[in-house]
Amino acid sequence: MKKETLALTKYESGLLAHYKRYLQRLEKMASILVKKKGDNRKFDQPRLKLGHLAVTCLCDLLVSHPYFNFSSNLVQMLVPYLNHRNSDIRTLVSECFKNVFKNDKKGLMSLTVS
Repeated sequence: MKKETLALTKYESGLLAHYKRYLQRLEKMASILVKKKGDNRKFDQPRLKLGHLAVTCLCDLLVSHPYFNFSSNLVQMLVPYLNHRNSDIRTLVSECFKNVFKNDKKGLMSLTVS
């Protein structure tokens, strides 16, 4: 490979690796909002707001770039929040999916969501 091509390949793979780590951290922050069976932990208000912000970021990423890498992972992360006990989060995620369906020209993302 040429030097320029090699440099671009390294840059893109590094960018993708950092994006993947960012998504993993968002998923971890958002998981605070999901209570599993037998989980008695109480979270303070700032942590809950951080979880809400993480879900908002995930939704914004999916709406703004529905065909970018890991978009199917975003869908898998967000689907459980459609049945969340907090109505704000349910509304946020449902509006996200409505926008994805409305703007899906290729039909691939709609197929992934359903």
